[in-house]
Amino acid sequence: MVTTGSNRAVFLDRDGVVNENLVRDRRPYAPTRFEEFHLLPGVEEAIRRLKNAGYFVVIVTNQPDVPNGITQKETVEAIHAEIRKQIGRAHV
Repeated sequence: MVTTGSNRAVFLDRDGVVNENLVRDRRPYAPTRFEEFHLLPGVEEAIRRLKNAGYFVVIVTNQPDVPNGITQKETVEAIHAEIRKQIGRAHV
């Protein structure tokens, strides 16, 4: 969380914080297909409460599976569009 004067922001990691990770061999992985994407329970309400408390919400992510060819860039963009649709104007 960053606080500067009256400007406050909270940065949330995408995978495992905002959306469910996939688990393979007991290890977490980001969704590789749009159909695998699901927000975690309570995320919409938590972000709404942060915004109502005056926080600017930023969702961050690195997606190494895109340059590695495991996940298509269009899939990541579709997931981000769905996040914006479901939780409002949080920046992804």
